Amino acid sequence: SLAGWAGAAGCGLLNGSLMVPLHYYSAEVGGDEQSAIAYLASFAFGICAVTPLSFVLILRWPVRKAPPLYLREAALPGLVTGVFWAMGNLQACYATIYLGQAIGYPLTQTAIVIAGLWSVFFFREVTGAKAI
Repeated sequence: SLAGWAGAAGCGLLNGSLMVPLHYYSAEVGGDEQSAIAYLASFAFGICAVTPLSFVLILRWPVRKAPPLYLREAALPGLVTGVFWAMGNLQACYATIYLGQAIGYPLTQTAIVIAGLWSVFFFREVTGAKAI
């Protein structure tokens, strides 16, 4: 559907331009290691500013009925996952600084392919040649 294509294009545009501010900032300050940490500080501020707004908008105008929230069960795994994501994002910044925008950042996205391969071949979440 058109909404699916628009969502995929928007996601690709936003995710594809994620490291562009880091590229320009590190070029301005000389591409040292501190530029990655400074970029992540502003990135974290942006997340902290946008997430509550998104949450309020979703609660105010829901697209569909929300599933029940299991906060006690999900808090610790969510926190641990967030810490791992933040560590990976920091390393993605370093890769982008040292290898460049065209090589470093795409290499960090190979995790999606590796996770998909684990899903298919180790966990057998998708079976059958037609489904794969």
